[in-house]
Amino acid sequence: MGRLKQAPRLLSSAPPVVKGLSREEWGAVRDAARAADTENTGRGWYNTARWRRRRQEVLGAAGWMCQGCNVPHQLNEIRHDRWSAVVDHIEPHRGDEQLFWDRSNLQAVCKEFHDGEKKKREYAARKHRGGGVQRK
Repeated sequence: MGRLKQAPRLLSSAPPVVKGLSREEWGAVRDAARAADTENTGRGWYNTARWRRRRQEVLGAAGWMCQGCNVPHQLNEIRHDRWSAVVDHIEPHRGDEQLFWDRSNLQAVCKEFHDGEKKKREYAARKHRGGGVQRK
């Protein structure tokens, strides 16, 4: 049974077959796309020591409670269950560095609230503004 658990991880690292591109060329294309994605959206900021400190600050200030549904967060963050802690941007930063680091724009919520109720509210607000759902 152990081999089956490893299969998705092994398959996800396999490069897709692309006609005319060598393994090295495909790697360069993939790396450039990842770098552009990180630069444009600010995703790389989540991998910094500064973010980890800010995250702990926000969770500590909230008393490790979800500010959306008032449920205690799991302290065991190895298990990402529905009550695990998420530090959420109240107003989506969309790559705006100042908004990303703004402490007043951050809240501690549980994963269930973030992935459920918060997403519904954001969708409804976009729909109400007439923007509909915009996907890239």
